[in-house]
Amino acid sequence: MNISELQFYKFMFNKSIDKLYKIRASKRINLLLANSMDSIHIKSFLHLYSKDNIFTEGLLTIMIPYYKFKHYLLSIKDKNMDENPKVKNLDWI
Repeated sequence: MNISELQFYKFMFNKSIDKLYKIRASKRINLLLANSMDSIHIKSFLHLYSKDNIFTEGLLTIMIPYYKFKHYLLSIKDKNMDENPKVKNLDWI
């Protein structure tokens, strides 16, 4: 299964969505990504978010800045990309 990391992080960091829905979605997405090795970052975030014990909550608290920075990098990745870049032809002779 293919999943957009940017949309996933937007959903998980949205404060207007109830935590119960996020936990349900994280369990479902984790099931869908069980055989996928492409999305290790998402799977680790899902594992930490869906478990409800003090160890995973502490680890998630430590890892949240990393995931927020990853979300930021994904959000600015395609900005300011020109479809028709200006290429200057040089005469090397």
